[in-house]
Amino acid sequence: MASTSNLTWIFLLIFFLPLTSHTFASSWVKAAFTQTVKLLNPTVSTLLSIWAGGTHNDSLFSSMLNQSSHRKSFIHSSIATARSHGFQGLDLCGASPRPASELADFGSLLEEWRAAITSEARNSSKPELLLVMAGYYIRASDSTSYPFDSMQRNLDWVHFVAYDYYIPTKNNITGFHAALYGPTNWDNTDSGIKEWRRRGFSSNKLLIGLPYHGYAWKLVNPGESCIAAPASGPAITMDGSMGYKLIKSVVRSLGNDGVVSRFNDTFVVDQFTVASTTWVDFDDVDSIRAKVSYAKEKGLLWLQRVPGCQR
Repeated sequence: MASTSNLTWIFLLIFFLPLTSHTFASSWVKAAFTQTVKLLNPTVSTLLSIWAGGTHNDSLFSSMLNQSSHRKSFIHSSIATARSHGFQGLDLCGASPRPASELADFGSLLEEWRAAITSEARNSSKPELLLVMAGYYIRASDSTSYPFDSMQRNLDWVHFVAYDYYIPTKNNITGFHAALYGPTNWDNTDSGIKEWRRRGFSSNKLLIGLPYHGYAWKLVNPGESCIAAPASGPAITMDGSMGYKLIKSVVRSLGNDGVVSRFNDTFVVDQFTVASTTWVDFDDVDSIRAKVSYAKEKGLLWLQRVPGCQR
């Protein structure tokens, strides 16, 4: 397994590849991606991220998990594609928690993937590829889960998706999409990490995402700008998502109209309201500072900057 002792000094840039079958077409991958990145910053490590999210990909992923021959093809193709295009690792992204019937096969995939990576490195005399994945929030009451024992043994780390808990295209009430803390009935990063630890995954292999995006919600009742206020969907953009630069631009441009961003120290997020009809939540300086302190206090591996939505 690759060493992560110097992870603080490793910068990761990820190229996303959709899971369209059990093997990959190299035409999907930009041939000079890694070389171009390293010309700009030689210290960057690039990962080939395989997207297994969404309804279609989720079905393909289940099919691949359940047949050993498909797992073998997937593993061989992923390693060959990463090597031929100069990536330093592989990232399984978008794989949601699985039903109990799929956990053993998911665990086998990770075991076989790690064994193949180790064997390939030994035979090629090249450094082992990193093997990582993204993992999502699980409630204590959820019947779905991840193969945590296998993940602990075979992954270099897991980037915990600590954002998009509530989004205006799915939820009809306002909710903080990346709350660090919250009451027991609200999804938040602290409760999610505690549940992962309870199910057997250690903090020292967890990264948490720092989202550089927020969401705008259209309020049903103008002026009711609190948490759990009735909402009728996204505002400002098609899906409500807003990058940090856009959010700060809105605050600056509408400052004379009374738009002021406020830090919520209960949930550890920032929020503001526009014209009493739009509610926006995001992470600003105070939120990021608190999450960095939290990661250090809890012994997490590190934090991952998230430039946009990934779910």
